[in-house]
Amino acid sequence: MSSFVAGILQAVFGFTSEKERAQPFLCLSTEFAEQSRFILPNEISIVAVPKPVTLRDANFDYSSEYVRQDNAVVIKRHYRFHRAEVVCNPDDFKAMLPAINQMIRDLRSQIIVQAQ
Repeated sequence: MSSFVAGILQAVFGFTSEKERAQPFLCLSTEFAEQSRFILPNEISIVAVPKPVTLRDANFDYSSEYVRQDNAVVIKRHYRFHRAEVVCNPDDFKAMLPAINQMIRDLRSQIIVQAQ
């Protein structure tokens, strides 16, 4: 976990707090690194984990990796939003939306398990 207050999930979903942006909005550069380990009981087997994601564009550097370790899954994510300006405009938001949607898909991805 990168923070007790905020993290990658909040940073990414914060961009989508409005479906459309009609006026300039604050967009501060941020960086987070998170790692979580989920240990499952022996009666549960891991069927599938999400594929790793790497995304780099003019505004974002994002990566995630899901690693099986015995009956556990380790999730590592890195997020960096970098802009010279602290204010974004509606056109900036439209340009960022494909990357934001890709990160959201990854953040919503699931580990598939099955009872033995």
